[in-house]
Amino acid sequence: MNAVHHLMVASGAAALLIGSNSLGGSDALDDLRETNPRARFLEEGGRVTQVYGPGLSHGTSPRDSAESFLQDHADVFGVPLDQIMHEPVTDGLQFYEDQPLMYEAGIGDFKLSAVYYSQQYEGLPVWGAQLIAVMRNEPGYPVVLVNSSLIDVQDLQIPIGALGNGPVTPPFGFEFVTDPQPVVYFDPTIGEEGKAFVGFEYIARQGQPGEPVMLDVSGQPTRDGTYDVRRFIVNADNGQFLLNESLVRTVDVVGNATGWGTPGLLPDQANNPEQLLALPFFNVSILGGNTAETDDLGDFVIAHGGNTEVTVRSTMVGPSLSAGVNDQSGGNLLLDVNVTPPGPANFEHNVAKGEYDTAEVNAMRYTALIHAWVYDINPTYPSLFRSFRANVNLASTCNAYYDGVSTNFYRSGGGCPNTAYSTVVWHEYGHKLIDDAATGPSGDYHEGMADAISAVLPDTSHLGEDFRGQGTGPLRDADNNLQYPCSGEVHYCGQVVSGCVWHTRDALTVTEPNDYLSIIQALTINSIPIHSGGVGPAMTVEFLTLDDDDGDIGNGTPHYFEIDEGFGRHNLPAPPLELLSFSYPNGLPDLLEPDGGTTVRVEVSANASNPEPGTGLLYYDDGSGWTSLAMDIVSDNVYDAVFPAFDCESLVNYYFAAQTTGGAEGTDPAGAPFVATYSAFAAKYIDVIFDDNFETDQGWTVVNENLTTGAWTRVIPNQGGARRGDPQEDADGSGKCFVTGNGFEEDIDGGPTRLLSPTFDMSAGDGFVRYARWWYNDDNDIDRLTVEVSNNNGANWTTVESVSHVGELWQTTQFRVSDYVSPTATMKLRFSATDNPNDSVSEGGIDAVQILILDCNRMRLDVDPLIGGQNATLYVTGATPTEHVYFVYSLRGEGSTYVSSLDVTLELMSPKLAGDAIADANGDASITKSVPMAAMGRLVWMQAAEYQRLSNLVLSQVN
Repeated sequence: MNAVHHLMVASGAAALLIGSNSLGGSDALDDLRETNPRARFLEEGGRVTQVYGPGLSHGTSPRDSAESFLQDHADVFGVPLDQIMHEPVTDGLQFYEDQPLMYEAGIGDFKLSAVYYSQQYEGLPVWGAQLIAVMRNEPGYPVVLVNSSLIDVQDLQIPIGALGNGPVTPPFGFEFVTDPQPVVYFDPTIGEEGKAFVGFEYIARQGQPGEPVMLDVSGQPTRDGTYDVRRFIVNADNGQFLLNESLVRTVDVVGNATGWGTPGLLPDQANNPEQLLALPFFNVSILGGNTAETDDLGDFVIAHGGNTEVTVRSTMVGPSLSAGVNDQSGGNLLLDVNVTPPGPANFEHNVAKGEYDTAEVNAMRYTALIHAWVYDINPTYPSLFRSFRANVNLASTCNAYYDGVSTNFYRSGGGCPNTAYSTVVWHEYGHKLIDDAATGPSGDYHEGMADAISAVLPDTSHLGEDFRGQGTGPLRDADNNLQYPCSGEVHYCGQVVSGCVWHTRDALTVTEPNDYLSIIQALTINSIPIHSGGVGPAMTVEFLTLDDDDGDIGNGTPHYFEIDEGFGRHNLPAPPLELLSFSYPNGLPDLLEPDGGTTVRVEVSANASNPEPGTGLLYYDDGSGWTSLAMDIVSDNVYDAVFPAFDCESLVNYYFAAQTTGGAEGTDPAGAPFVATYSAFAAKYIDVIFDDNFETDQGWTVVNENLTTGAWTRVIPNQGGARRGDPQEDADGSGKCFVTGNGFEEDIDGGPTRLLSPTFDMSAGDGFVRYARWWYNDDNDIDRLTVEVSNNNGANWTTVESVSHVGELWQTTQFRVSDYVSPTATMKLRFSATDNPNDSVSEGGIDAVQILILDCNRMRLDVDPLIGGQNATLYVTGATPTEHVYFVYSLRGEGSTYVSSLDVTLELMSPKLAGDAIADANGDASITKSVPMAAMGRLVWMQAAEYQRLSNLVLSQVN
């Protein structure tokens, strides 16, 4: 938020929105809001990561519509347009030119399309930076959702020679899978704002595919593992690793006794013996002739001409596993049958029902089933038919993994079953689906969505049933109560995703008892290609966007309430419904006339519901509780909201409401007064004497007492990975804030750690201190975030509030200074956080600090646009009736000039008199002056004065 030294806000200015995180006042966002008033935003770390709303742009095709949006609004994402490249192949993922989504069998077409973009800087790809635009397939192809992970790397200098492959060698024991390629890599953990580097990206392998994996999910060595596939990015300057991550995805297992089985969801154990099952969707061929694919019952027809005897071969190969099933215990299953056409040629694999052959059959069968299932949901799913294989019976136990080119399953032993069975196969194949379509998925999203896939396919919440032994139950359960944000290992926190999906499924069983499964399956699979990054509120919006039927999720979707219920159970609720649409042709006030009469024109129209005429209400609260006031009716559903009188310097929260024809109440802001309200001060003038969003150092100091870790530090809050109650972004969207430690799991230990403000001057009068705070204390003990104020430069302190556990959220609050101390010229604030005794997880944050002085004696000055060679009128309201009002200006800027005859100090340097007028009975006065042509391009500072009274300052440029 930019510092404003003298702020006089008219009714046409943007109102303060309490309870929501403002994205700041950037021109790019203002332009988007102006052209798309119903556009909504999500942001992380000071960057806009998601924009959604009805009809964000239009075009003659999906790509044309996306290009139109970017031409107008690419700067919203903080990246120049020339860095955004349309690229259906991005980060190794193969998409259609316009990726279709949400196939509707009834009309034989797709409801939505997605268009993909990558980012390049100076000709180099920016690693992990993508943009996805989603539009409806209807006339005009309206864009309804844009997800972005674009990164501002403008300050990066590309070293000479960076475009070559460079002298890059893989670590000892590894061999190249891909050649090194130059990329731009951004590390958000370095310094306060992160840092960009030029590096070389490559993938390297240690060991051979099908061998036991080298590391388990916690990064610890396995008993006898040798295989690993890793992505490396090395610094082009010094060869140091910028990124070193394993591409192998594993199932987290603690050794427990279990068995193994083929049918249903259980492994092979006494209560689940092998059964003869159909092998659907795999290949059968005539040697030297044609190949056919079996159907869902295992039946096939091979085209063949002739009636002499032929040999028909059946192996574990099919469209889902074009590279087949590879049995690490020995030979692969293969059967030949000699028949004379038309046969039949009947095959029965694994007659002996041995563990190793059962694993082959199961890997083939369950991979084929999930592959066909995805194809039925979206035949154009990315990379669905790429080369892929399953390795079974690896010479180790108690694990399974996915490595980018294969799924891999272990033998029984060590108390664990052979891991090639139904939900484990589906979970690992789910990782393939996510890798093939999602953009930059985090570890917890990867694991959670893989769990969700393995839940909604068979319609069970259980993953890995009896993985630890007969009767021990599932390895994980999608029917869980984990909450976002989550702190912990990726398999654990991934259950937030599976829980959201499963509980949406539960809600759908009530409202859609016949179709619930196909609905949740389609939403789940189609959400993956439009997702970018980790677990968070964007997932809810993505499900709503896919479910929507009219390009406007604000008025609800066919299953809005079910999605809201399912995701809301995990603290990821749907954005509030906009039952009615409210508009304000003349804007909203954040300054109210203390004597009353401030009027706002309110227009109400249909959105999710139709408005009932004559029901418009203004709700306000000046500290005495909420009061409703009927708005004046101008015409049907058009009102004037007239604010009553308030005590000067009151803080007034307000919102608007009207009833629907069904009797429900729609509010603006949506969800008011619980989610958000508007806010205004009752005063003539607001002087913002201190405004700090912490993007620059304005003189705060930190003092630590008996502190081990967790000192206040000014940073962009830590992003991604495990967390323990700390904020993942700042409060006001500017980027930085103060937090108590920004390292991995670095909470407060001991303390207090004290954050002291610079000295500020409030000798001009009383005012308000406004700030956003975060306080998380996991066991809600005696640890507190204490807010104090001093009026003698810190010699003495008065407590304003002592905050106990709030939770993982920012809260904006304010206090009147005179309620605690007398305002002086030596004011200070202090924020103290402690975990003493050190027996809990405590995390604090402070952001968006403002000091506001309210003035009830100011007049208001408004000025016409200054155009060279034309007249301009200067208007004053709120003057003393019949008093002389003097209009002055300066070409030199702000200053301080005392005028003894009026007993006022003008806030101008070298002021000149433009003219004077006598105020009428209403306190209005004006003059009209000719603007010289020679003044074009000059800045003019203007103010009005009467005896012992001033107006606000107005700055204007002559055009």
